[in-house]
Amino acid sequence: MRSTNAPREIHVALVGMSGSGKSAVAVKYITKRFIGEYDSTLEDTYCRQETVGGQCMMVWLMDTVENAARDEMRWIAWADVYVVVYDVTSQLSFQYAEGLLERIARHEHVLCPREHRTILLGNKMDLDRYRQVSEQEGERVAAQHKAYFAECSAATDFRQFTQTLHSTFQNIISGARSPSPRQCSSDSEIITPRKGAFSSLRSSSRSSQVRSKTSTTKSPQVQPLHKTPSLSKLKTGSKLLKLFHT
Repeated sequence: MRSTNAPREIHVALVGMSGSGKSAVAVKYITKRFIGEYDSTLEDTYCRQETVGGQCMMVWLMDTVENAARDEMRWIAWADVYVVVYDVTSQLSFQYAEGLLERIARHEHVLCPREHRTILLGNKMDLDRYRQVSEQEGERVAAQHKAYFAECSAATDFRQFTQTLHSTFQNIISGARSPSPRQCSSDSEIITPRKGAFSSLRSSSRSSQVRSKTSTTKSPQVQPLHKTPSLSKLKTGSKLLKLFHT
């Protein structure tokens, strides 16, 4: 019998050095497709409905951009799950990921008494011949910071990350929580209906908590595949534009 309860909300922040493959991971999770070209200056938030452990949930996934002009509290205070991404072919990106793990550990969740989990994710494992960071190194650093560990390839094998993410969700959803407020809006927000229709939204309930944001990059209008009367300001997410041209 299907549950009539409203979907549980889970907030996931993807963080890591530019070029580590955060956007590829985000889009692969949302669309099940690999797209290799993105505008690395745009920060997007996506949404996907999932059923994990028999419970329906709405997963909000923020693909962050590291920028000195942006306050990191926008994702630290917002997320239930931190996914720290590094490129297994880049020792520098791994060192950057270590720094992010330390920043997350230093953050005190005094004003946000919720369950938080961290996943250290090594991306681009399909480029193993160029590997600079061993799986053992990743596991060691993850253990030091009490984080889950997984390796994946957004281009090929994505199963380990998906399994780890779902396992993390199951460890969180048993506790009661209220959705935390958005700290600031992203450059676009994408929602994925369950049956594969892709449309974008800027929820009035979420955007009312933040200042409107101007952007020099404008996306063309695309009609959603299914009517969604409750959604407002439908637009195409910049990082998913390629889906409409393939």
